Amino acid sequence: MAAVWAPVVGHLLLLALLPSISSSRMVFDLGGHVYRTGEFHVTLLIGDPAKLYFLHVDTASNLTSLDCNKGSKVPHPVYRPAPNKLVPRKHLLCNALHQDVGEPEKPHKTVCNYEIHYLDGSWSHGVLIHDKFTFPSGSTKPDIAFGCGYNQGGSHETVTGVDGMLGLGRGSIDLVLQLKNNKIITKNVFAHCLSSKGGGYLSIGDENVLSSPANWVPMAPRTDRNHNYYSPGPATLHLDTKPIGTTPMEVIFDSGSTYTHLPEGPHAQIIGRPQEGIQVSDVFEIPQWRQHDHPS
Repeated sequence: MAAVWAPVVGHLLLLALLPSISSSRMVFDLGGHVYRTGEFHVTLLIGDPAKLYFLHVDTASNLTSLDCNKGSKVPHPVYRPAPNKLVPRKHLLCNALHQDVGEPEKPHKTVCNYEIHYLDGSWSHGVLIHDKFTFPSGSTKPDIAFGCGYNQGGSHETVTGVDGMLGLGRGSIDLVLQLKNNKIITKNVFAHCLSSKGGGYLSIGDENVLSSPANWVPMAPRTDRNHNYYSPGPATLHLDTKPIGTTPMEVIFDSGSTYTHLPEGPHAQIIGRPQEGIQVSDVFEIPQWRQHDHPS
């Protein structure tokens, strides 16, 4: 959950991570609508026996997670993990998660707890677990590590109609990388096509899209600032063809957000420089969550 480089509705966004000679793939139909529900989601079967869940597709989140708070208003029965599904604190996946989110380990804990704070000010507290995932082919049911969130806030409370989040970020514990490590796919690639009329599809693994109309944008190399995100690199913001500020901003793709977030400086400059044709009555404020609003 962060900022968006350009509208991606109706276009195909292909994000290639590691080269491979051949690969398999899986395709998911997407539900949801950018205007009506503010989200796009996949339907997954999780657990053994498998149960149905809707997961919000989020390219700016590394961790796939389910809302495990029994008081949450989710479309399906809340997932309840068995004790043997808890990932130990000393597990390699737990270390990878803490490195992704920049959170120090908690030596007094025996299970892998996490606290994730997103760029839009929302947060999620939970515990890392693992369980069986059933994918479209149905032939294999790998054990996948994911979060079981017991305390969410900010925009995580406002997204309705889903049971959790499908983490497609650039971290070391995202779903696509886990599938590759489990040899379910051999090419670390995903693509999604989003329709302005609602729905679309998500492809994980190899996909021949060269014959399809597509807008191609190369991804910038990973840096200390965007190591968990997909970014096309720095960009300059223009208002009525005139640049706002002189320093380019680094932007990232975020399919989990329906609006664009701006840093405080450029945002203030836009509000302070209404152009001809923009009336004061057309400008309004929406609530925003700040870092100090997060629970400790």
